[in-house]
Amino acid sequence: MKKCFAIFLIITSIISCNKKDSEIRLPSFQTPIVTGYQMRDIVGNFMCNVGNPNIKLGNNSNDYSTSEYYMSCYPNPVHESGIFSIYIKTPTDSILKQIWVTPATNDGEENANSNTDLTLLFAGGCPIFELETYLNHIYVPMVKSSVHDSLGTPINGVSYPSGFYRVYVKVNNILLWDNIYLSNNL
Repeated sequence: MKKCFAIFLIITSIISCNKKDSEIRLPSFQTPIVTGYQMRDIVGNFMCNVGNPNIKLGNNSNDYSTSEYYMSCYPNPVHESGIFSIYIKTPTDSILKQIWVTPATNDGEENANSNTDLTLLFAGGCPIFELETYLNHIYVPMVKSSVHDSLGTPINGVSYPSGFYRVYVKVNNILLWDNIYLSNNL
């Protein structure tokens, strides 16, 4: 039974990403493991570390002032609205940024409960949200929906499961990432 389940996971990982997905995601099919995150308020102010965050917010360090390229997600944890912001610092505004969000696990435990869509858990870093933009401040809805308004915001969607996610920003061949926690119960 375990072999059948393992084969199912491998097949799901392979067929769940198309060519476009594979161009912007990490080369590994493994789901990122989160060891902690930075708690931030609704305007992005650092509050505290939860666990030992395995994040890369800047090209030189996780400090805004010492990095030419920097990103952060807030609020973190993301609450029941399911919307969070990404702030991106670059030397100039005219730089294209690739952004994507993938499900993650915490210390090897799956990100969800029993009624979770299996493709979200085992897609191995395939994006559940992706965007290319020149903007430095982006709002990301953590909602699944097939209906969107004129700005691309999901309408009448279902929130992704509570749990850990990794947010990636690639700019000028520099890859940055942050860990977020989505809680549908806050």
